Amino acid sequence: MGCGPGVLTGALVARGARVVAVDASAAMLRVAARRVPSASRKQADVRTYTPDDRFDAILLSFVMHELSASDWPSVLRRLTTGLEPSGRLVIADHALPSTVAGDAWRRVLHRIETRAVDEWLDADVPALLDESGLVACEDIRLAAGRVRLIVTGHRD
Repeated sequence: MGCGPGVLTGALVARGARVVAVDASAAMLRVAARRVPSASRKQADVRTYTPDDRFDAILLSFVMHELSASDWPSVLRRLTTGLEPSGRLVIADHALPSTVAGDAWRRVLHRIETRAVDEWLDADVPALLDESGLVACEDIRLAAGRVRLIVTGHRD
């Protein structure tokens, strides 16, 4: 979800994954198609999209901060319907470093993103996952704490 120009799509296909690249932007899907012609593509809004197949993993790539917090639980619940029983929903998105650089990074994000990014940065992710029937299997900070990678599974 949120394939953008297909950089991650290409990396996943190169590693043997069967990828359905989904994005709301027709322009981004055209770029992704040129970059990774072997990937399937679908234009859809993540807020209303329901997978029509089952997947081992669904990746939300820098999508959550673009959505209203009120949309998060329904989006996550809808996407999990497309997961195999042992499948993983993976969220990669902005994060704040826990150092003094966190305030500076927030100011940078305010220049390149809408203020809606603050909802995501301040979100209670464990509560969101619980409300969505998910549990974090891994919660990793990358890029000096500026990216959060959350690997989730179905809550049993």
